[in-house]
Amino acid sequence: MDLPAILFAIAILLATCLSCLAYIPPNPNPSGPKAKDRASILTSSLFLLPWLATTTSIGAYHSYLVLFPPTISTILCTYHDRLNPSLFTWNLHTILCLVCILIFASLRLLSFTHLGPNFTYRIAPPKKLITTGIYHYVQHPSYTALIGVVVANGLLLDRPDGIPACWLGNTWIESHAWMIIGSGVVVGMGLLMIRIRDEEQMLEDSFGKEWEVWHAKTARFIPGVFEWL
Repeated sequence: MDLPAILFAIAILLATCLSCLAYIPPNPNPSGPKAKDRASILTSSLFLLPWLATTTSIGAYHSYLVLFPPTISTILCTYHDRLNPSLFTWNLHTILCLVCILIFASLRLLSFTHLGPNFTYRIAPPKKLITTGIYHYVQHPSYTALIGVVVANGLLLDRPDGIPACWLGNTWIESHAWMIIGSGVVVGMGLLMIRIRDEEQMLEDSFGKEWEVWHAKTARFIPGVFEWL
């Protein structure tokens, strides 16, 4: 065990903690009648709790294998020969993924701060329309950040040649892993876009002209990119 390995394991753990903070609701859901939310499954405990548990477990396990590579004992990683060794050390790919997690998780937490108590996982009319701070430039910075965190984790930790390879072996799931992941991404993005539509409808109904003006002049996700979505 050398210093670079120790530092890399610590970096993975910190990235995992930041990711979990980006997934955890910053405020309890408001009481009162529910607004339309056709993608409520994404914010339900049935989805969030397993997601958090999986994220934490994979991050901790990845860090452990960085410090104690399973090259001799196969107890903790049955198919260790299927692991991608480049995911367990410092290189351009892992550094870029870690930097992306740091940037996007920080952006997500900044979104929580700027909306304050108005940021809830259940769609509900806020007391006022926030158009200052980061929301002066982007309408949905929290969703941009969330996608960034999920993608960066997927490219570094949640991939078939990472920790899952320890247990998948030569199975149907292993051979079709990328197809399964791709299908999950398509479904997840579809549900996210449906939720964004419902959220924007709620804001339009609540703030009318004020929201329309802000919506027309502010980028939805990234300034100058994909504003047609």
